Amino acid sequence: LAVVLLLVGLRGRFVAAPREEAGSIRRELAEGFTTLWRHPVLRPLTLAQATWNGASTAFMTVIVLWLVGPGSAGGFTPQEFSLALIALPAGALVGSAIAETVLRRLPEIPVMVASWGLNAAVTAVPLLWPTLPGALVFLVVAGLAGMLGNVVTTSLRPRLVPDHQLGKVAGAARALGYGVM
Repeated sequence: LAVVLLLVGLRGRFVAAPREEAGSIRRELAEGFTTLWRHPVLRPLTLAQATWNGASTAFMTVIVLWLVGPGSAGGFTPQEFSLALIALPAGALVGSAIAETVLRRLPEIPVMVASWGLNAAVTAVPLLWPTLPGALVFLVVAGLAGMLGNVVTTSLRPRLVPDHQLGKVAGAARALGYGVM
């Protein structure tokens, strides 16, 4: 379906605009890291994001052991757990649908902090209530809160970084944020 959408939606010839100054990837990444590290908002934001990504990846890795299998706390079959995981992107879709409304009414940083705080708190649900409803509550809320936090972080960076450095800074932030995963 993705290939069909590309073939239908991208008719014609598209060429990226030439870059003014092509530098080495290593130099550009270093420049992005330097800008990121020196920025009073982006540095703590990126470090928090990397910490969160590492912790949530670790949690999702072991929650399977807690919930799936005949000797587990949840007793889910692999198929049941796989179907329950659909709740995570469902929550994310809801989060993306309400993000604009939430951010029109509330400041960005408190929304982000509340989203990450809610996401952290809800991880206790499948530990304390290792049932299908408990897993669904966790996954829906984690998806929703995670998406709200992501909307804030990804929309904040372009407003804080000069256009000519945005790709470098975004690349450095992604290298840290996803690298820990």
